[in-house]
Amino acid sequence: MLDEPSRSTVFRFLRDAQGIGTLDELNSQFIQAVEALGFKSAVYIRLSANGQVLPPRPVFGTAPDGWVDHYFANHYSRFDTAIPMSFQSRDPFTWTEAAARGVEARTATLFGEAFEWWGADTLICPVRGIDGGLSIVNLTLDRGRQVDSAERSTAHALASLFAVAGEGFFDRPEPPQELEKPLTWREAECVYWVCLGKSDSDIGRILSISKKTANHHVEAAKTKLGVSSRASLAWRAFALGLVQPPLS
Repeated sequence: MLDEPSRSTVFRFLRDAQGIGTLDELNSQFIQAVEALGFKSAVYIRLSANGQVLPPRPVFGTAPDGWVDHYFANHYSRFDTAIPMSFQSRDPFTWTEAAARGVEARTATLFGEAFEWWGADTLICPVRGIDGGLSIVNLTLDRGRQVDSAERSTAHALASLFAVAGEGFFDRPEPPQELEKPLTWREAECVYWVCLGKSDSDIGRILSISKKTANHHVEAAKTKLGVSSRASLAWRAFALGLVQPPLS
């Protein structure tokens, strides 16, 4: 339960965020607000814009010196389960929860190094609708600390406002281009199941079509979206807003 000074700090940010005059001031006031909830630092990262998936580089906020270069030098975005989870989830989740979804050895290495480098766990807050894209706000917290649903909801609201207000200090990107050849209804269905990790055989059983027909629809969708792999198809579909995460 927040004490009165902490509650006032949170409400003050919710009230004043979009009227703050500089990005540095926004960062400072946001940190004060999330510290009242027990978080330590924050960083804002775009994951998609204009229908394209972006390299997950911090835009504003704070990250440990050298971490970003280390992350990209080791190609960790390929093994970072937090990225697809951000596209698939409407609700905040932690690095610990993302790490538990990993099946690759490099995923365990990534999160092991992240916990050590940051000296903390992170609550990841997905933010949709920033110029039609997806962004995340990462809030660090002590490892092992449990964040209940009320704290997650409050942090998510603060993070969403932080993202919107922060983007106001940058030039607006061009709106996403429409597909030259839109997906058919059946192609979109198949892409949805690809995004959930289903194989052509799985999709065939789910949709009562043959494996060959399912593959045909998936390959047609890959051509229309300009990608060459199923993973890229899923990310591109999420970036374009063709597949939405569940409401729950």
